[in-house]
Amino acid sequence: MDDAVGVIVFVGPGLTSFEQLAACAGRLGVETWWIGYPYSRARRWRTRLFVPRVSTAHDQKSLVTELRRLGADRIIDIQASEYVLGDVVAAAREAQVTPSVVEALERRLALSDKLSMSRLLSDHGVPVPAALDAALVSAQEAADRLGLPLVVKGRVANGGSSVHIVFTAAEAELAIRAVQVYGGGIYETHLTGESLSYGASFGPDGQVLHEAAYLTRRLGHLEHLPPDRILVVDDTATLASGRAVVAALGGSGLVNVNVIKDSDGCASVHDVNLRPWGTLMALRGAGVDFTHDYLAILGLAAASSPEAALAVGEQFDVFPTAALGIAETDLLAGLALLLVQSRQYADWTGARYVVAESARCLAIAARRLLPGRRRAVSQQHP
Repeated sequence: MDDAVGVIVFVGPGLTSFEQLAACAGRLGVETWWIGYPYSRARRWRTRLFVPRVSTAHDQKSLVTELRRLGADRIIDIQASEYVLGDVVAAAREAQVTPSVVEALERRLALSDKLSMSRLLSDHGVPVPAALDAALVSAQEAADRLGLPLVVKGRVANGGSSVHIVFTAAEAELAIRAVQVYGGGIYETHLTGESLSYGASFGPDGQVLHEAAYLTRRLGHLEHLPPDRILVVDDTATLASGRAVVAALGGSGLVNVNVIKDSDGCASVHDVNLRPWGTLMALRGAGVDFTHDYLAILGLAAASSPEAALAVGEQFDVFPTAALGIAETDLLAGLALLLVQSRQYADWTGARYVVAESARCLAIAARRLLPGRRRAVSQQHP
């Protein structure tokens, strides 16, 4: 692609969703760069298989240098995980990246704070769990006001890595100490009900381009990876909550929303991520190509029709985590699924990404299937 068109930059240690989007964009001819921040040597060489332009930054100063080196005025979007987004925003400002890109990053940074997001949605009438700032309220006061059990969250995190459900004020106090590394903490009302997800691409003025409501399933015990399987559903409450979130956000891009639907059918939003998510590519198999929408929003692809033939009621496996989950109990079945999915994902992301991710998948499976490792897993998950 012509250098004048621009470049998409991915920054961070590597999220599966970012890697898949980078590989997909590269396969479509878009110039992509990956700046590891921080980055292990093994991960850097692995990423080079499917993103040819890979570099490493060790601090904010070297991140500025890397952004300038690839041409700050050529950058049309930067994707970064919540953990490093603050440094990325500061580096983008110093490197004098295009103002519209910096503005988009600043917006994502402001809304990556879970308390800020909760207040924004509440102000727009979107149902959310009651939330209290742990910097202002003690654990005992939170328990008295919100009741027990209580949810304790880090203010900036992803993938549920900082979420704790506690049953006493003493447990809440310990949990708040543990999440201080995530930008501080919040207390939330614990909701019970069915957990669903909503994914959407959206343009200016809250215009939803494509959307999907779905359930997630986990076949194995790999909690740090994306879910293994999705089931597309036609759920009115989830769709309505997701659309209300989009209307409250403004701007444009991708969004993933997690809701809890109670026995009365009310869906409350408990998490929102303004970035690619782990089941993004699996939803492409379900009939919604969010990767194309992302490129269209950036002006790198033609807008697609708003009518999408969603495969409601169908289940779709997530590559490669579904194969990993199945392999825990049936190695041959897991390998067979990996081969089937590899062919499909090679069309979307390219063979190099599939080779890199399959190798990682097999390495994880081998470690878990060692006799001592399997005993440890069975003890942790009776």
